Amino acid sequence: MMGEKAVYGCAGLKTIYCQAAEPASIHADTFGGIRFNVCRLHVPQGSTEKYKQDKHWKYFSQIEEYGTTLQAMNRS
Repeated sequence: MMGEKAVYGCAGLKTIYCQAAEPASIHADTFGGIRFNVCRLHVPQGSTEKYKQDKHWKYFSQIEEYGTTLQAMNRS
């Protein structure tokens, strides 16, 4: 479960990584202000369709799968 307004107003958010194969329950305003066409949603391999069909997560236009091995991220 993601809290109400957890990332509300974070228009500069570019990437979200979800580890759950099933979309988390969220409030309708959890992603308020997110630019869904810019922010990439990374989900576990084989779970893209579940996220695309969820009533809140489906707004992300860029949903990408990652494998079972986590990859290091360069924070520059």
